[in-house]
Amino acid sequence: MKVSVIIPLYNQARFVKRAVESALSQPETAEVLVIDDGSDDDGATLVQNIFANDSRVKCLLHSNGGRLGAGAARNLGIKNATQPFLAFLDADDYMMPNRFVHTREVFTTHPDADGVFEALGQEGSDQVTMLRIHVDPGEVFHEMEPFGKNGHFSVCGLTVKSHAVRDTGGFSERLEIGEDTEWLARLVLTHKIYCGDLKKVVALRTVDGRNTTSVSERTATDKVLMAAMLMAWAKSEDQPESVQRILLDLYLKYHYEENRLLSKKSALSRKLADFKAALFVMKTSSDFWKIPKVQYFLKTVVGLPVKNHLDYYVPSGRE
Repeated sequence: MKVSVIIPLYNQARFVKRAVESALSQPETAEVLVIDDGSDDDGATLVQNIFANDSRVKCLLHSNGGRLGAGAARNLGIKNATQPFLAFLDADDYMMPNRFVHTREVFTTHPDADGVFEALGQEGSDQVTMLRIHVDPGEVFHEMEPFGKNGHFSVCGLTVKSHAVRDTGGFSERLEIGEDTEWLARLVLTHKIYCGDLKKVVALRTVDGRNTTSVSERTATDKVLMAAMLMAWAKSEDQPESVQRILLDLYLKYHYEENRLLSKKSALSRKLADFKAALFVMKTSSDFWKIPKVQYFLKTVVGLPVKNHLDYYVPSGRE
């Protein structure tokens, strides 16, 4: 089993050496691709100097030398990876010893596996990023958050066959927040991605106060965009109705949350956002008029009276 480890780098000079060394310490690692995403510090230079004599380490830059985001950085790594398996690691995280041992066993046990996800830990904490229950590949989407309610897994805990990544077209470069969730959804819906050990962590995340996601207007906007992109994709790929209904629910919930953040803006701005969302739902969901939650949403947009208020946090069919 030979793995290309892809590490996006943006202003993490003080951590990246540890990340690269942890990847190189794995017997399965054939190459480490560090993609400098327009850093302002000397992280890329540090990597080039420290690992100058190790041919497994390669530093890459975007063609314009600027910052394009984690999705674009990972895509550049994917494009240049040469090995049959890919793994991802953030520059401020690091792999545990024997990172790929159990993963390799799962691939051996299940020759049809396109990928295996394992648990990601957090430095100085018992917190684990992983599904809370063991599920078969066909159920991963329905259980993982934000589509289900049984936890989620990180791309940094995933090992995946290169052809599967390229089949998906890689990460979205339109999203600043949620590009990993959007890609994982498409991956698990189109490939056999197996669940690994629920408890044993394969990598640790460093929390230093700078890499946490805050609730902001941009976060809310990107969540809406992520759900919209997945809705359009699911329709074009003729995904099952159950999948499309989950994505519709998610879109309406995220739109509701975004509008709450827009409360300080004018009523006109919020109403325009509502009409835009309504048009998108009608365009993307051919049977939208059959769904009570959509009927409720459309009535509120145009100002028609409603008998009972619906909760956007309750899945369709359970209102």
